[in-house]
Amino acid sequence: MLWNISQSLFEGELFILEINVSAQSTFFLNLFFFPIFSLFPLVVQCQPPPNIQNGTRSNQETAVFPSGMLVKYTCNPGYALIGEATIQCIDNGMWSSPAPTCNCDIPMRLDFAELTDEYQKMNSFPVGSLVQYKCNPGYVKHPRMNASSICIRNQVWSEVQEFCKSEQCPPPPNIQNGTRSNQETRVFSSGMLVKYACNPGYDLIGEATIHCTNAGRWSSPAPNCEVVQCQPPPDIQNGINSNQGTLFPSGMLVKYTCSPGYVLIGEATIQCMDNGTWSSPSPTCEGTFLEIGFTFRLDRANFPPVNSFYIILQEEAGNALNFIPIRFSEDLTSTSLLNDLLVIK
Repeated sequence: MLWNISQSLFEGELFILEINVSAQSTFFLNLFFFPIFSLFPLVVQCQPPPNIQNGTRSNQETAVFPSGMLVKYTCNPGYALIGEATIQCIDNGMWSSPAPTCNCDIPMRLDFAELTDEYQKMNSFPVGSLVQYKCNPGYVKHPRMNASSICIRNQVWSEVQEFCKSEQCPPPPNIQNGTRSNQETRVFSSGMLVKYACNPGYDLIGEATIHCTNAGRWSSPAPNCEVVQCQPPPDIQNGINSNQGTLFPSGMLVKYTCSPGYVLIGEATIQCMDNGTWSSPSPTCEGTFLEIGFTFRLDRANFPPVNSFYIILQEEAGNALNFIPIRFSEDLTSTSLLNDLLVIK
């Protein structure tokens, strides 16, 4: 009988054995199974960790890297380590993270500029790497200066010139009948605010606050200060006011007077205030009304030969205030009182 093992392998935790048999007589095949790991304990190993440029790692003489082993990387002087300094062989036979690199550190930060978009996303800068900067808002690039830096051999970045200058606005204008902030300021850089205010009796028309934009222009024109105006004072019944014009600026006075026989109730003089309103409501002109009622008893035989007469009202001092005309009918049977309400002081 001839036999040989054509294949044996581990598939997961299963050991597979293929046997080829040639025999001239009947035979029996007995298979015996044993716990695999008790006979052949498996040790998970990682591939040797990679070496890195411009740096070294621990365990240089080690040939086997079992699960749990640590390897530590360091960079040569003048180089920055980018990534994890220590990696570990884990249970799946892989290293816990990629090997780090020894390159230039992240490019320097500048007050007046930042990396362009394509370089902001990079995290590895080998020797010879060149990065470009762009000016921050409020700054403008000097046309003759370089806006780049390069990672040189000693793993430092080349010096960057101050290629951006602060953008400035011209001095903001002064305004008539008003003032502005920053009167002593000579340089108005991007972002600076200027506030305007009007003198009493004037309204501010426009934006009270303007700012210097990144383009070197003010955000809006300077405002104006216009004289505060009041609405025309109202007319009153049985009276007039002293000013019948159309413009009533702050400070103007208007005086009211009543028609004869009427008394002024309220303030006789009102003034247009700085806030565009009158100092008080307009007054009113009111009179005193007396209702007269009387009865005549006349003897027709003694009635004078007239068909009308007057009743005169007098003050205690004897001054005539008003009179009432009364008219009789032709047959002297009725009378009519032409004014039944008399206006007196």
